Amino acid sequence: MSERKVAVKKKKKWGKTYEYVPVVRSMTLDEEKMAEIEKELKNLKPTTPESFANKYGIKVSLAKLILKKYAEDGKIKVLSKGTRTELYSS
Repeated sequence: MSERKVAVKKKKKWGKTYEYVPVVRSMTLDEEKMAEIEKELKNLKPTTPESFANKYGIKVSLAKLILKKYAEDGKIKVLSKGTRTELYSS
């Protein structure tokens, strides 16, 4: 995978300048990361797709797809479902 250059971005708002570094996350999974995820699914604590994405350095949309797939397979279960997010656990 090619590494992206991460630069400090500046945002101006009402005369003030804010500097921030955008978070760069992976859009795909490799075999090693997928094996690590499957191994840790057995001991998965209650988690949201956002925290799952932060833990593994992947995009939130990819984390949602992974968690939904494992919930349909019966490897994990949905604890709570809201309008915007879901809570998953093993």
